[in-house]
Amino acid sequence: MAKTITQWLVEPLDDWTNQKVATFLIESQGNEDMVICNDSSGKPHNLWLIPDYAKLCVLNKSATGTGLRYKVYERHTPNGFVYLAPIWAQPQKRKKRRLEVLQTATRLLH
Repeated sequence: MAKTITQWLVEPLDDWTNQKVATFLIESQGNEDMVICNDSSGKPHNLWLIPDYAKLCVLNKSATGTGLRYKVYERHTPNGFVYLAPIWAQPQKRKKRRLEVLQTATRLLH
């Protein structure tokens, strides 16, 4: 069976983020790859191709305090559809909120 290769793509949600992602890609790999991809519903997206998962993690760490706003997509075939990456889809705050609700509900039940 062939090994699946995941491509990581970033969609900036504002012009400032777009500029910062382009600068990051030029500094980290020497070039920038902007591609237009369709999702499963046929909607086109302008996305930056991130070379590997490690670079995506570096970008995410730099986004924490700088206000970068973007969505992360993934695809498993070079010319296939893109999908919103499940591990990047929900912000951490929602998980904390769910935990607080669960703890409150548990306290009320006991």
